[in-house]
Amino acid sequence: MSKFELRVKVQSIGDTVEVGDKGFKKREVIGMVEGEYPEFFKFEFIQDNVILPDDLIEGTYATITFNLKGRKVASKKSDQPDNFFTTLQAWKVEI
Repeated sequence: MSKFELRVKVQSIGDTVEVGDKGFKKREVIGMVEGEYPEFFKFEFIQDNVILPDDLIEGTYATITFNLKGRKVASKKSDQPDNFFTTLQAWKVEI
């Protein structure tokens, strides 16, 4: 697991959603790093951390600390390649 930090302009703050039937909660925040070629990042807050974006306001700046997570999903068909996913799992917000 790798720890990273980005200063972003908050673009959108999603609602908390429950995924599956086991009570797994997540919430997404989109942040933009400004520059000649702006870059957009989707941060995912999970479980108890879904409350962390409560004080964020769209259009303002925040520093988000996150872990870079990756996972492999094996293909169900032998003739197709496996899929790989990357997630920015946030766990701290500073305004």
